[in-house]
Amino acid sequence: LYLFGMDSSSLRYLSDKEYVGSAKKIFTISFLFVIFMQGLVTLLLLLWHRFFSVEDFPTGAPLLLGTFLAIVISFKCLFNGFLRAFHEYKLQSSLRVFDAILVSSVFFLFIFLYQWRVGYSLTYSVIIGGSLFIGLSVWILRKNFSVIDFSLFKKIFSEYNRHVLILSFIGMVLVSDKLLIGRLIGMEALGYYSAYYAASYLF
Repeated sequence: LYLFGMDSSSLRYLSDKEYVGSAKKIFTISFLFVIFMQGLVTLLLLLWHRFFSVEDFPTGAPLLLGTFLAIVISFKCLFNGFLRAFHEYKLQSSLRVFDAILVSSVFFLFIFLYQWRVGYSLTYSVIIGGSLFIGLSVWILRKNFSVIDFSLFKKIFSEYNRHVLILSFIGMVLVSDKLLIGRLIGMEALGYYSAYYAASYLF
């Protein structure tokens, strides 16, 4: 929901030779649209939490932390695609390696030095690493910001993005098995299932 398919859609048009002259406009409109969607979805989430009582729904700090984590991860995914689209392969690789090292270092620092819980330590580590990745990516791609072209956005959304959204929702249904296992069988079973699933998928 935070990306609304724009990570795939923008990459498809930025990689198309037909739209080379409009690359900066595509980059700008995709970036601004994701910011708009993040604000809208976050607002709806907070309103839902404010007016509807939902069992097992996170509240307070966990809700805000989870929301911020989702924003960081979605932006990181978006800019990872942007760096590829603008052929910044070496810088992208360097950023990803640096991000991995930073996340690991901060994670172990929180665990061993401050004795934080594993879940919170990992969350904060990913947020710190992802934020730096996003900031450096914006600086690298800063020359590609341009004027807003709504006609181009309409073309992207009507021709391609709606198909991406349909496939995304199908994907969400397919991975709902993890939600069902965690809810009906238990988190321990979900942990084993996820570990074996990841191992077999990577293999």
